[in-house]
Amino acid sequence: MSAAAQAVPKPVGAEVPRYVVEVGMKPGNPDPAALALQSQLSSVGVASVTEVRVLALYELRGRMTAAQATLAARDLLADPVTQDYRLDRQAAAPLPAHWRLEVWLKSSMTDPVGESVRKAVKDLNLPEPATVRTGAAYQLFGRLQKSQADRVLERLLSNPVIHRVTAELR
Repeated sequence: MSAAAQAVPKPVGAEVPRYVVEVGMKPGNPDPAALALQSQLSSVGVASVTEVRVLALYELRGRMTAAQATLAARDLLADPVTQDYRLDRQAAAPLPAHWRLEVWLKSSMTDPVGESVRKAVKDLNLPEPATVRTGAAYQLFGRLQKSQADRVLERLLSNPVIHRVTAELR
């Protein structure tokens, strides 16, 4: 076996870098996904939500820097005219109290969008992430109880067979 073909041991305790990119509509631009969800809330008995925001989530894992992940977000994942993006490690503007509902494909599920993004990152001459997973975050503003947030997740946003979900009051 040649030296180039030998496996290089991973240092003990070394973690693969992980970045979560959030992409959402810029203020003043309509968000059809948010409007659609808001119009469906009454069907599950939730009438007190005053605003909904939807964010696309991309989890990039692999040997890349925060600057490279930012380039991927800017050049690939967000439309510079209508969308904003941020990495999870960047500070966000403070928001009023809201529920953040996240829906991700389970790791046992194939993520074709994630695979396309992984390949497209490589096409940008950036280090190819080992994995890319996609999800969505829903920010619900207004008076909402935990049971109502869970009902929205269960009945409108997810399928327990293929999704993992979280609900957090922020």
